[in-house]
Amino acid sequence: MKLLCGRLLLPLILMMGLLGWPDISAGLDSHEVLLLVNENSARSMEVANHFAHIRRVPPRNIVYLNLPDRVLEPAAEFTPTEFDQYIWTPAQKVVSTRELTNQILAWVYSVDFPVRITTDPPVSITGLTFLRNQLPADRNEIYRGRYLSPLYAGPDPDGRATPGASFIRYRESLEGRMPLPAMLLGFCGARGNTVDEVLQTIQYGHLADRSSPAGTIYWITGTDIRAEMRNWQFPQVLEEVQAANVRADVSDEAPVNLPGIMGLQMGRATVRTDRSGRHLPGSMAEHATSHAAEFHLPIQTKITDWIRAGATGSAGTVTEPYAVWTKFPHARFFGHYVRGLSMIESFYLSLRSPAQTLLLGEPLTRPWATPLGMTLLALEESPISGNATFIIMLMPEMPPGFFDYRLSVNGQQMAETSPMNRLSFDTNELPDGYNEIRAISYARTPIVHTTMNELGFLVDNHGRGIHLLSPASDEVLPGDQPVTLTWSATGSPHTVQVWHNHRALAEAPAEANGIEIHPAQLGAGPVRLQVRAVYEDEMIVASTPHWITIQRHNQLPPTSEDWISWIGAESRVSGGTLDRQDEGAYVFSPSSSERSIDWAILDEPASEWTRAGLRLAIPGGGHEHATDEIAGFMFDQQDENHYRFFALYGSPSAWSFGEVINGRLHHRVQRGAPLLRGTSHDIELLYENNVVTAYVNGQRIADWSLPHRPSGHLGLMVGNRTAAFHSVRYQTPTDEDSEP
Repeated sequence: MKLLCGRLLLPLILMMGLLGWPDISAGLDSHEVLLLVNENSARSMEVANHFAHIRRVPPRNIVYLNLPDRVLEPAAEFTPTEFDQYIWTPAQKVVSTRELTNQILAWVYSVDFPVRITTDPPVSITGLTFLRNQLPADRNEIYRGRYLSPLYAGPDPDGRATPGASFIRYRESLEGRMPLPAMLLGFCGARGNTVDEVLQTIQYGHLADRSSPAGTIYWITGTDIRAEMRNWQFPQVLEEVQAANVRADVSDEAPVNLPGIMGLQMGRATVRTDRSGRHLPGSMAEHATSHAAEFHLPIQTKITDWIRAGATGSAGTVTEPYAVWTKFPHARFFGHYVRGLSMIESFYLSLRSPAQTLLLGEPLTRPWATPLGMTLLALEESPISGNATFIIMLMPEMPPGFFDYRLSVNGQQMAETSPMNRLSFDTNELPDGYNEIRAISYARTPIVHTTMNELGFLVDNHGRGIHLLSPASDEVLPGDQPVTLTWSATGSPHTVQVWHNHRALAEAPAEANGIEIHPAQLGAGPVRLQVRAVYEDEMIVASTPHWITIQRHNQLPPTSEDWISWIGAESRVSGGTLDRQDEGAYVFSPSSSERSIDWAILDEPASEWTRAGLRLAIPGGGHEHATDEIAGFMFDQQDENHYRFFALYGSPSAWSFGEVINGRLHHRVQRGAPLLRGTSHDIELLYENNVVTAYVNGQRIADWSLPHRPSGHLGLMVGNRTAAFHSVRYQTPTDEDSEP
């Protein structure tokens, strides 16, 4: 067994109770997942930071990928070549380099990844990952839902089924044929969820663990083909769930105000998810319709609506599946779930043909996991030199041979060990400084109940060490200012590196006064930082990590300039009706003619501007997605048929930069977003050096490079539906802003 420093280590099982309660689970655990992050997305970084912190994902298991902005477009799709180039190949390279091949059982994607891969037929990103980037030779197996997952536990209509087990048990039997299950933590694009909704889902998933919830699993039957294809599944699974002392109900009534929802399966094209009832943490809900994960299409209820309603997980297809039940979760999802398996394991054991199915939510939640405790003791005080002794005890006490033990040192999994409760080893096999050991006990059962804990301790055999002085642990830092790291070191290192998770961000000579890191490199939320000293003999000595919190960055910059408000009565309007309301608000209704877009110039404002803002509201009930609305800023108007715009574009559910040429709309830069009627959006445009940057609700959305400074009029535009505009305002250039 090799450590990161390349030396041999005796078998270890090292534990202590210093970190509080151990993590207790059934089935898949965080050290067995690879967390993939889009480093070009502030949202992806933030969501990943929270998931990694809450689930204690080892830093070695976190992979940062450099994805193009295409993933942010409404369709959120990649070609097979792009999936291979930007995701599969670089991630597999990291897995190989970090020697994680035999450890990883599943991939977890943060937000701002593509959801669909344009193979023939199309598949989901989770589906192609599951297939290990290799489609079956006969594509009809996917199209017709005939591909049989080796993880599927049944039953089929003929009743044949297997009990099902944890992923690790399947890998033991399948070996090289083991697929690669995957799940997305969330989707924040077109008709998606906000970052806060995704973070709430992660919190719900963790809160549900081992809670043995008192909620109810609901199955809704019906005559709709979407329901009929699965009606046969419910009676048998109902008995299985009730035998586990979990409440369940089969009904033909629409779900309205249901109490304590722990699960809901049905088959309908549209569902008022906001009226379904109270979803408990750990709930899974889905409705088996064709376009639930084709988010850019303005039809049918989306799986993200279940997340918004409070569900912790959902599933839907990324292309027309037809009424093929094998592409949707079998009702026996809940048979596996109530036995203690995680959500992701329950999904894949219940999906016969998962290639076109997108799985969304908190993958590691396990509401019915068996409670199991661990007492962890270290007999020597830190820093340790020479021999060290550690003790482990399980609670309740288990008979010998009931558990296997595995451990990882500084994130690298070591060989399996036999049960023991006392262990001694020579710390000279480790580098000086901070070291971290994670130990896991596995029950020798089909559903692998586990308990896990980590030990961080200092070693001092060579008089070397480094301490992170600032920022202080638990410090909260703004997201728009550099983070300065300072340190003190002993033993004369020549270089100091800054590490975030398992990646080096910067380095400087050891005698430097510090290193500055921009928060965008770290992401918002809880962040794990270390400094590492490099010595002449290549020993790398790490500091104790500090957990700090970074506030959200990518925010709207403040302004000290005076705003000019549009408050006058004079307006030039191309069509439709512009009604001025109280306090400078405007309601703009498009014309009833064939003209699809109307615009208005209020008070003939200056053609040159540096900043413009307004609050936009689309009338509605607050739960419906935008469908065909167009509303926002018009700028650089040359004549009534030639101008540029930034607007809410309802059909694909996107914010759009574009231009009208000869009266025709051309969309140039689009960013998918959740756009609900009845909600307001604060929009600001900033112009600088021929680039217009759009901010919505304080968050940077997109940039658009222009060939020249906008010189035409600024105004409002609207199409298809009435929109309300409030606080319409702008700023003009100062002398310092003026361009030659």
